[in-house]
Amino acid sequence: MSLNKEMENIIQDVFGNDFNVRVYSDACYIEFLHNGNPASIAIGIITYPGSIELHEKCAIYKRFNEVESILQPILDKYKINIGFWKSTIYKPFEIGHQEFNRTDFEAVRNVFEKIKLESLTHKANFLDQYKELHQVYESSEKMEVKEMVGFISQPLPLRRMVIKKLCGDSGFESFCNQYIESSEKKAKAKPSQFKGYDKAAKDLFNTLIIT
Repeated sequence: MSLNKEMENIIQDVFGNDFNVRVYSDACYIEFLHNGNPASIAIGIITYPGSIELHEKCAIYKRFNEVESILQPILDKYKINIGFWKSTIYKPFEIGHQEFNRTDFEAVRNVFEKIKLESLTHKANFLDQYKELHQVYESSEKMEVKEMVGFISQPLPLRRMVIKKLCGDSGFESFCNQYIESSEKKAKAKPSQFKGYDKAAKDLFNTLIIT
């Protein structure tokens, strides 16, 4: 049995049947449902020859299906790839330095028992505030953009377009037109960095207009 599979089994046992654990060479995703939408505790992994180290900062992600069912086909169409776990909102939090021997599975269990306590506290404090999309909308509209960057997943403006439309924002069209104009300028100035964003914004706007 591979190390990853051994870890999966241990973490699954720690978190229980309501969670689905997936371990890769660089990350662990502990997935579950929150109010009918997919959510995940994501933990970065650094693998060394004799040990495994976890990133001190991990995150809780939540995907609102009504948002991502509209947005993801547009991102795929224009090859805009923002992360493996496609989420709508997220919250980073600290778990402290965690390192253990690759073959010490008791240490794996102890580490993830601690992470479970920390993660489920943040899960309750964060996700239970955002059971519905309108709660995300109401909170985000009160935020400065720099604060919103640590709340709504990237690409932030495209996700805001969808959220504003679905939540009946009266400034939806104005926001979209401003972003489309901005994305066209960025695509011309830095095509390697913003390639496809201008076309994606136009396509998304046209899709939302008829939604």
